[in-house]
Amino acid sequence: MREWPNSYFCPLCYRNLETAQHLFSECAESRRIWAEVSSWVGSPGLDPTNWNATDTLMDWFHGLAGDSSSTLAAGSRSLAILVTWSIWKERNARVFNNAEKTVARLVEEIKDEARLWCQAGAKRLAALVVNPSSE
Repeated sequence: MREWPNSYFCPLCYRNLETAQHLFSECAESRRIWAEVSSWVGSPGLDPTNWNATDTLMDWFHGLAGDSSSTLAAGSRSLAILVTWSIWKERNARVFNNAEKTVARLVEEIKDEARLWCQAGAKRLAALVVNPSSE
């Protein structure tokens, strides 16, 4: 049987117990990523200083972009999925490969990936991302 590396502590901050809620919405490192991405696109809903305390991860995720069907809300949801996926990939890189990136590097990778999504036809994300083909 293959051994599964497991630590009780968050592999991003090494301070708190690792839970999904902590990893994606409470971890100081994750919150720095969210704040940088929020600043990049000018979306206050993605800025952790504007989040409400919630009981579940699903409530928190729905609160990121609201229930609006507007183009910007849809773009925010796409970007939230991208940021969450990027945080998860970084978590796995640290746990399984002992590889660690800086917050600045992760944010640059998120920007690059968002631009690729826009080039691939993610119109609602493109409406949110400022100049997705430049920067």
